[in-house]
Amino acid sequence: MDVEGLLKNTESLIGCSIKVGISKSKLTLTGMVHTLDQKGEAERIAWKALGVWTVVNEIIVDLSPGLIEKTAETAPYYI
Repeated sequence: MDVEGLLKNTESLIGCSIKVGISKSKLTLTGMVHTLDQKGEAERIAWKALGVWTVVNEIIVDLSPGLIEKTAETAPYYI
């Protein structure tokens, strides 16, 4: 399976910068995404590659203020 192609064509990862490195049966993900969910989704996709025994997820989650949409889940909670 082409992991890079799957990552590029996954709707939830559009606009993310993810690079894939492969060494024997070890696949390494690097780059930047905007949410923890996107980081997890990229790793789940990586595990689908044939022959992969190890996935190292070094993707950085950029939580810069301009990149996060304020939703009920991300907005501050006040009592």
